[in-house]
Amino acid sequence: MCGIFVTAFVMTGCKDETIGNPGSFIELNASTLDFDVTGGSEAVTVSTDGDWIVTGGADWVTVSTESGERNATVTITVAQNEFFTQRGSVLTFRTGTQTAAITVLQETRILQDTIIGVVINDVRWATRNVVGHATNFTIRGTFVASPELPGSFYQWNRRRGFPAANPATGGIGWVNDAGSSSNAWVTATDPCPAGWRVPTIDEMESLLNDTRVLWTTYNGVNGRVFTDENTGNAIFLPAGGWRNRISGTLSNVGAYGLYWSTPVPVDDDDDDAKPEHLFFTSEGAAMFESDVRDGFKVRCVAE
Repeated sequence: MCGIFVTAFVMTGCKDETIGNPGSFIELNASTLDFDVTGGSEAVTVSTDGDWIVTGGADWVTVSTESGERNATVTITVAQNEFFTQRGSVLTFRTGTQTAAITVLQETRILQDTIIGVVINDVRWATRNVVGHATNFTIRGTFVASPELPGSFYQWNRRRGFPAANPATGGIGWVNDAGSSSNAWVTATDPCPAGWRVPTIDEMESLLNDTRVLWTTYNGVNGRVFTDENTGNAIFLPAGGWRNRISGTLSNVGAYGLYWSTPVPVDDDDDDAKPEHLFFTSEGAAMFESDVRDGFKVRCVAE
């Protein structure tokens, strides 16, 4: 039964293997197995009068044996689901021309989303990005309605938020100058809501230490989840792309995530030190320097 398709799920292709002693029938004691987010193991009984093989599956599903003779018990093991979407796969048991399939389903992780934030490595992080006021650029922003929404783009040490979507260029009043000479993001320009602020470099780097950093999709949006190894607390940072320092052009939405930190690192040997930001793609995550005119996202921490 190669090519079986289950709606909303992806499965691997079937193997073409020769069965030495094909039987006339094959039956399983279940057609579906349901697992919670933690995964686990379940036994499945195979009834047949011949040799059999198992095909299909996924990298998060393993079987105790992929072939056997006549009646047998097979253990199906599912790994913990680190993703924020339900997943499923089909295993096909075959003897000769006879097949029996079992669908393996696993629940999605539940993302913590609370206005008080979640603590990761002793830092309390907001669970959502910030969006600026549409017309009054002197007041603090607000949190977006849900964790997957990108929020506004901000230039370093400026409170004005630029749109996360179209227009990609033009019509947004992009500011192409270096702005303040301050080496820290000051309170008067901090876009975070009251009680929150732009994270320090150390706080941002703490997301990369003693955490599981996973590229995933949440409510159809690409991004990375940062999970505290000790507590399981997690935040999702959407890959909202960035706006170019010269023109404000929007690019790499869904592929890149860039988030500001403060202050500018002090380096006696570098008179042209630049602020740092968290940068991530599906390949990894790290801190990098950038120009103050670039437009990145802001994920706040509690004051």
